[in-house]
Amino acid sequence: MTNSCNIHPSFVYLGSTFQEFGDCEKDIRKRLGMGRSAMQSLSNIWKSRDITNDTKVRLMKSLIWPIAAYGCDGWTLKKADQRRIEAFEM
Repeated sequence: MTNSCNIHPSFVYLGSTFQEFGDCEKDIRKRLGMGRSAMQSLSNIWKSRDITNDTKVRLMKSLIWPIAAYGCDGWTLKKADQRRIEAFEM
């Protein structure tokens, strides 16, 4: 299936974008961006010295990772995508 604009057809299902050839780069970038945005909105918590590191890790696992990883079971990962996810993890 090709068209003159060289755009690959895609569809959105439950908030995840699926493309014709299984490329998930756009969806991965979108999800990681949403995770970064959520992290930035909690910057007061991350900077706070009154909150323990253990609590901050628990918040990260319960608030940020579900946003970033939503729909990941349908992703087809390439090396570049794996590196993006690992960079987000750091």
